Amino acid sequence: MKNTGDVIRKRREELKLTQTQLAEALGCSQPNIRKIEQGSTPDIRIALKIESVSE
Repeated sequence: MKNTGDVIRKRREELKLTQTQLAEALGCSQPNIRKIEQGSTPDIRIALKIESVSE
């Protein structure tokens, strides 16, 4: 079963974004994106922004 980080990584790659580009779009840091993709639970504000960027 995929975790949230796996889903986010897959969608980011589908959009052809780097972690840095996604971080800039979300107003957070690249290390924060890396941690989320590795399994950390994202802050709710970032999670909501991720949803809007991926649509």
